Amino acid sequence: MFGYHLSEDGLLAGTAKHDESYFRSDRVDINYMDALTGRPWLVEARNAVQSLMLGLYETFSATLELADKDAMRERHLQLGAAFSLWRAVFLIRPDDAGRKLEEIDSDARSFLERVIDTNMITFGDDLRWGVWSGGYYLNNARDRIAKLCPDGNVPQSIADKVLKNAWNDLYRVLSKSVSASHLATQQRNRSEHD
Repeated sequence: MFGYHLSEDGLLAGTAKHDESYFRSDRVDINYMDALTGRPWLVEARNAVQSLMLGLYETFSATLELADKDAMRERHLQLGAAFSLWRAVFLIRPDDAGRKLEEIDSDARSFLERVIDTNMITFGDDLRWGVWSGGYYLNNARDRIAKLCPDGNVPQSIADKVLKNAWNDLYRVLSKSVSASHLATQQRNRSEHD
């Protein structure tokens, strides 16, 4: 497998070992992102969630032959949450700390009008009404993560949170779930080959 990661000295490094997974739990620590805003946060969040999705993909690929319905359910919840966090990254605005319920409600109404009038929503529509749709994707991720991790410190609501901070918090919980699944898959594969 070939991939990139940040080396211990903070530089971008390549990995070209076919027997080693690209995804490792020590690559998903995002505590430094709490201080970032604007484009630096956007780029780092995108990278983090895409790396997480790669780890999920590796887990999917290694466990597709398993007929364990609980493992399948877990993978699907993880994928749904990861996709929602991936989409939300693009919709979170630097000024979202000042979101007002009236603005959210206005975006929700416009979004609904678009669905009724055209029977479709595009990414451009999500972006245009991101005050509402960003919250929607974060709530979708939160609901799925809560099912995956009932004791995982998942916020009950994101209504009063800065969306960037809610995203960071949800990502942390999801990354622990994906990391645990990925580690379990690696251990199972090693024991099968030993």
